[in-house]
Amino acid sequence: MARPTKYKSEFAHQASIICKFGATDKDLADFFGVTERTINTWKQNHDEFFQSLKKGKDYFDSKVEMALAERAMGYSHPETKVFNVNGKIITHDIQKYYPPDVTACIYWLNNRKPKKWASRKAVESEITIDKLPEGTGVLKTPPILSLDDWVKLSNECNAELNKKEKEFEKAPG
Repeated sequence: MARPTKYKSEFAHQASIICKFGATDKDLADFFGVTERTINTWKQNHDEFFQSLKKGKDYFDSKVEMALAERAMGYSHPETKVFNVNGKIITHDIQKYYPPDVTACIYWLNNRKPKKWASRKAVESEITIDKLPEGTGVLKTPPILSLDDWVKLSNECNAELNKKEKEFEKAPG
């Protein structure tokens, strides 16, 4: 006889909310006082629970994706500076600017356009020991791009993007 489940229908809504803040399955297990294995069982046996987790996690992932894109492209936001001038508090509203981040660009492009930007190119071929260079016993692989090469590629990509943006702005309609 199987042990009765601790699952309750309201868990689906609770899990969705928690996942919108970045909770993992481990976090959910801790919250509900069960194991990760139980969370996986609930996902299999209760579609509403599975769908709510998916929805919550997708929401959080989208926010992270947008933040990474902003970091890669640079962004600004309003900020209030507070100053103490001779004991008097003065505030001043400004636009805080963050320039594009090369590392974020590399990460984004590695994942979004791996065929063009991956730091390690996959080599598709069948190789057997008898096809290695004679006497070496070593398979040579292409070099990995240096950070300087990535910066150069990133700058070229930004220049190409700026050119396309200008063409788009000039296009009629």
